[in-house]
Amino acid sequence: MKTRILISLFLLILLSGCKQGIFSKKTYPEFEFSSFSGKTLKIIKIKNRIEIKNQTKPTLFLFIDSSCENCFIGIEHIKRLVDSYKNKIDFIPILTNSNSSQKIRSSEILVLNQIHNLDFDFYTAKDNSFLESFERQTDTNLLVFYDEKLRLVQTYEGIVPEEMIETDINKILEKMEKNNVSKSQKYSQKNN
Repeated sequence: MKTRILISLFLLILLSGCKQGIFSKKTYPEFEFSSFSGKTLKIIKIKNRIEIKNQTKPTLFLFIDSSCENCFIGIEHIKRLVDSYKNKIDFIPILTNSNSSQKIRSSEILVLNQIHNLDFDFYTAKDNSFLESFERQTDTNLLVFYDEKLRLVQTYEGIVPEEMIETDINKILEKMEKNNVSKSQKYSQKNN
């Protein structure tokens, strides 16, 4: 009899907890972007990591305000990094001023790419809430680097030496290579 009462009480607590959302999945902020070429990107931010569907490479974000002339000082360094690592990391440039219409933003992107000799497929958002989720100290451009599991590696504000970013990229790529070698050794030992 006591066992039945305890089981009934346990089930009652469990069910009331489910109704109140105690056992429900926590929701995290989602951010949507569209690129000049028509691609869409959905990002879910969970503390110091993000989720992007089908993303398996380290990712470097560039947040830049198209109206900030100082933000483009040193852009050639970022372009060189993108060109050097384009097959090993994903690069996602995001225009952060969203006060203009999609038509104006498209012409801004064309002008920016032409003036600075870029070939970036810039993304835009309806607002800057994703950018605001990072603790910035200045209003300059911001680079944010995530590893292959989309865990935050480093944020860089303003003009940052290319070598500093490259060092962090190489550390992650070396770590990935070591993990791949280790996995293939375990697999071959298991099959022998």
